[in-house]
Amino acid sequence: MLYADPLTYEMSLRGAFANEAAAAYTTFTDEELQRFCHTIAFLWQVHPFYEGNTRTIAVFSELYLNSLGFQVANDPFAKHARYFRDALVRAQYRNAAANIFPDDTFLTRFYKNVIGEDGGEMNRADMMCTRLFEDPSLLRNVDSKDALRKGKDEGPRAI
Repeated sequence: MLYADPLTYEMSLRGAFANEAAAAYTTFTDEELQRFCHTIAFLWQVHPFYEGNTRTIAVFSELYLNSLGFQVANDPFAKHARYFRDALVRAQYRNAAANIFPDDTFLTRFYKNVIGEDGGEMNRADMMCTRLFEDPSLLRNVDSKDALRKGKDEGPRAI
């Protein structure tokens, strides 16, 4: 995952918030929810903190959804923290050589469940980019030996 250049944080955040302020959400149509998810994933990718970016965006989106009139608690974010983080990655990850492009399906599924709609099952394995396991040489900016190793009690570390 590539994050924003620290020199662009302020400009990126201003642009994202200005764009979002123009949104007039009433209820979340599929298109509106997709727009919301795109904004959340973009804000996460700015990644201004050394640690805690995913927790920060979870709290932000919880507060934002509550301000829009939804009844959202922190429980889904805590219960599905790994799924949420991986969904943020898949919403932004691009690797043209591996034919992998951003996919916000998983983030949309997560947020549908958060707001009380049936978004479907949240299975992290569905997000895996199997092409990277088939050909680790397609990984960018990371040594393939390190990216595909398994951690203790974890699945593979590639996206």
